[in-house]
Amino acid sequence: MRARSVIHLWRTLCILAFAFLGAGILACANRENLLLPHEYRSPIHRFTFRYGEQWNLRTEVPEPGVEVMLVCADSLCGLGSNITFGVMYDAETAHLSQEQILSMANSQLLTRDIRNIPLVSSITIHDEGETQLGTQRAYQVWLTISFINNEERLRKMYLTFKDGYWYNVAVHADPDSFELAMTASQFILKSFRLQ
Repeated sequence: MRARSVIHLWRTLCILAFAFLGAGILACANRENLLLPHEYRSPIHRFTFRYGEQWNLRTEVPEPGVEVMLVCADSLCGLGSNITFGVMYDAETAHLSQEQILSMANSQLLTRDIRNIPLVSSITIHDEGETQLGTQRAYQVWLTISFINNEERLRKMYLTFKDGYWYNVAVHADPDSFELAMTASQFILKSFRLQ
């Protein structure tokens, strides 16, 4: 077996072991460095995250407000799945605290732009509420987006805020691969930091 294949197999086993057995895996003790060997540092918007070999980084994303996207390149993270990292600055909210922003957040506010897309026929909210995104307090919304062509995509969005910057991190996947995508994205979401 080639060295790269062995490393890939080891990372795969560590991902699966951690996903199903939790943090007590001694053989994968340095799992963050092993599983997330790459780091992205936003040159403008002061955020970082780490990611692994099974994700391809795209910095030219045609979606407005999205700075970078990770696209799944491996069946372990659900082919067709992606994670977007978007940032928007709003000078009118720069004086507000994270606490104030999170107290106003709700699924109606966070999905308003999605509901206005002509190809979207409906949105179903599965869960929402405060959570953590890396070291930051955040608001999360888990939803299904139904399109007029009868296709569906699941999305779990995380919104956090600092000094007028609104950070939106979202995991997107088909219904069949959503659980896989969420499991594979947990390390990435936990590594998210504001500088």
